[in-house]
Amino acid sequence: MFDEPSRTTNNDMPADAAGETKYLSLAEAAKFAPGRPTPNCVWRWCRKGVQTRGGERVRLKHARFGGKIFTTRVWLHSFAEALAERDAEYFSLDDERVLPRDLAHLREHETHDVAPPRSSPRSKGHLNRLSIAHEHAEAELKAAGI
Repeated sequence: MFDEPSRTTNNDMPADAAGETKYLSLAEAAKFAPGRPTPNCVWRWCRKGVQTRGGERVRLKHARFGGKIFTTRVWLHSFAEALAERDAEYFSLDDERVLPRDLAHLREHETHDVAPPRSSPRSKGHLNRLSIAHEHAEAELKAAGI
């Protein structure tokens, strides 16, 4: 099955100059990926994938030989392109979706009966972000009639 290397090149099986497929270990793949993820992160991309903004998962194509997992530069590139395409599709949707930045005017007119949570000075920024996210979620639900 693996005696004769394929001499043809296509997008599924990258070939080096000699025409042989060049597989990368996950540690090697991590060195080629932008941002220098850890090999464990690349493994998660293979196993669990990355959830896109639209909610679907994109997984890194890989091959297992014995107990080791390998990928290729082409598969890494295809993975990145697929994520970028899904993001572009999500952000280009022209529907009635209400985004958080569109809800700023709602926050000004609403009154809240609940007192803000008490926090220590160190965690104030974190709780403020949570409070804002909570307000955005409530406004989104209200806008949807839920």
